[in-house]
Amino acid sequence: MTHPLQLLLSAFDLNLSGASLLLTKGSYLFYIENHLNGYGTELDFWLLEIFAWLALAVCCGRIVAGLLSPQLIKSFGSIVEGLRKSHRSFRVLVASNVVMGLVGMIGALNASSAYHANLMRALMLAYPRVYICLSAIMFCWASTFFGEGILLLRYVLTKK
Repeated sequence: MTHPLQLLLSAFDLNLSGASLLLTKGSYLFYIENHLNGYGTELDFWLLEIFAWLALAVCCGRIVAGLLSPQLIKSFGSIVEGLRKSHRSFRVLVASNVVMGLVGMIGALNASSAYHANLMRALMLAYPRVYICLSAIMFCWASTFFGEGILLLRYVLTKK
């Protein structure tokens, strides 16, 4: 039985079978090496790859737009003022957004690390597409946190 996405791609004369995964190759190879390939197909990892590239494009676009738009950067002033009034450090917010964004993006695409957690291993074995969907969602959120952290860092550096 042919997957509906394969039918859609073939309508545009696209064949992914010969192409190589860039961001999710390690996770896909981990699935094959641990004999989990009966649970998740290469097409599932292509979907994760597509979502990861889209999230990276949106993140980069947001950062570039923020770096070029002084009005957008000024909007971060209310966030910083709110943190100052509540006696919280905006440096911690910047560092946590940037670091946790990077860690989240790397972790979302690293199936071998997730496999060591019992819940993730059970999810990979029982519902691999749910695991891949959660990885895509985690990557999107992490890239959002990273982008916001970079823009907040720019506000802090240009404010002084």
